Amino acid sequence: MTAPALAAQLSEPTAGAPSLRRLIPPEHGAWGFLAAAVLPGLVVAPSAPGFLLTAGVVLGLFARHATQLALAGVPVVGPALVLGGTAGAAWLGAGILAPTALPWMVGAAALTALQLASEAGVRRHRTSGVLVGGCALALVGGAVASAGGTPLAHALVIAGVVVGYLLAVVPLVRARRQPTSHWTKDALAGHAAAAVAAVAAAALGHSPWLVAGFFVLLAARCAWLVRDPTPATPKAIGLAELPPLLALVLATAAGLGGGL
Repeated sequence: MTAPALAAQLSEPTAGAPSLRRLIPPEHGAWGFLAAAVLPGLVVAPSAPGFLLTAGVVLGLFARHATQLALAGVPVVGPALVLGGTAGAAWLGAGILAPTALPWMVGAAALTALQLASEAGVRRHRTSGVLVGGCALALVGGAVASAGGTPLAHALVIAGVVVGYLLAVVPLVRARRQPTSHWTKDALAGHAAAAVAAVAAAALGHSPWLVAGFFVLLAARCAWLVRDPTPATPKAIGLAELPPLLALVLATAAGLGGGL
């Protein structure tokens, strides 16, 4: 959303600061991907640095939204600075407590900067910004798992699962909103690629078979969903993606924790 559009949406005729509700980021997909990224690591290897990392990312999402509002002329500069500073402090604390997570955190920060640069560009590059942001969250997932003492192989699986889920679900969401667009082919291709990669990784012994089964079922679900030519509402799409998200977390956690 452009700065003028944000200002038109969020400014009120009366003076005064906007309500706290307006500081909540509206990107529902970002919350879903964040949950998919951090929950497997927190379930398999819960730790104080892992929760601190997660808190930092959540605060970072709030800070990003508040910064967008401030740039649009909404008087939230103070909250934006506080949220950004607190998010940075949380990440710094997590890095000090869990040095093994630092490489993951550095990679996530670099990709996040690239995403923000993409969002500042022309509209045709915003989809790539979403994908880069998803990859950043995948590295966050690896960082959370690593902070809890998870073996590197398991942290890599978690990061790979998040990337695969992202490449599959993002075009599916677009396809359900625009059924006749090219997103339908992209959704089918993304799901097929994720399923093939998951099965190959399981066959080579690098990933649990439970995760591979999840992605196969996810691909079958996609093939069934894209047959409906009726555009779906954002609310309907969001509710429909909750069960697969929960299944993703359970399959990853059970597969890594139980060796399934």
